[in-house]
Amino acid sequence: MNQDDIERLIRKIRSNGHEVWIAGPVSPEAIAGLESLIGSQLPSSYKAFLAAYGGLGIYDSFVSGILDNDPSRMEVGGLYADTMFLREDASEIPSSLLIIDDSGSEEYS
Repeated sequence: MNQDDIERLIRKIRSNGHEVWIAGPVSPEAIAGLESLIGSQLPSSYKAFLAAYGGLGIYDSFVSGILDNDPSRMEVGGLYADTMFLREDASEIPSSLLIIDDSGSEEYS
């Protein structure tokens, strides 16, 4: 799915009277900060998504990202926070994988 597809989906959902949550675009510096935190490069398509949306929620489906231009923010919906939380909670998750869906978590304990 590319950015045009995402925009069409957002317009269609909103035209049907439903809400779409968008965290807000983030800076290249925030994206670089996230890459530094996780210790690896992100795919260019995901970096483009972050630059445009930061994070996205449609119905009960969410794509984790960067909240308030702060990649280290430890809150549900942030890729770094969701990844760290679920790695602690489920030790079988390989350290090479990132969590881009908070799996319905309401808060961190």
